Amino acid sequence: MAKLEALKLGKTAGKRFKFTRKTSSGEAVPVEVLIVPLSPTDIDRARIDAENYFESLPDAKTMPQATRDEIVTDAREVETLSRALRDVDAPEDIFAGPAAMRSLLTTAELGVLLKAYVFHQDDVGPLASKLTPERFNQVVEDVAKTGELDPLVFFDSPTQKECIISMARLLWNSRTDRSSTTSDSSERETESTSESAPERSDESSDATPPA
Repeated sequence: MAKLEALKLGKTAGKRFKFTRKTSSGEAVPVEVLIVPLSPTDIDRARIDAENYFESLPDAKTMPQATRDEIVTDAREVETLSRALRDVDAPEDIFAGPAAMRSLLTTAELGVLLKAYVFHQDDVGPLASKLTPERFNQVVEDVAKTGELDPLVFFDSPTQKECIISMARLLWNSRTDRSSTTSDSSERETESTSESAPERSDESSDATPPA
């Protein structure tokens, strides 16, 4: 079995991403970055730096736990982006540090960049976070043929849940449609039989048979 190093995987492909922001004077400024997927080491560092950022806040020790969790989550996203966004002309250089991102970009702009990062990861990696019709049909076919749930490991947890729910709805709708079709067919058959049967004469039925 080949060692990981022998596979010569190299770096995962990056993706150029553009968006436009308006300055306070109303000028539209195009912004372009290179998005690169991060390694587990990069993610670990982002988590640690997010915790350190929170601890550096003046009221960190007196904040409620819920507030703390929200700030750390937001900080982790900024720290992640600060490592994932690179200079398009120099891929090894970061686009902006976390401090610059917090002070110069809006929450909406950070949100767009985070979505772009997640979508790019989804496109180039084996773990999918979007349940497209094509992916759903393929996983249903694979599970049906193999009798194994292995295909679901390629979805993240929310997408796994969405896929299972979609499968259940598909089965339920199929049973409902089949039951409705069977019921309608039986009803039509009953009506057809009733219409074609000759009417019974009350007079003949009550008459006395001949001697």
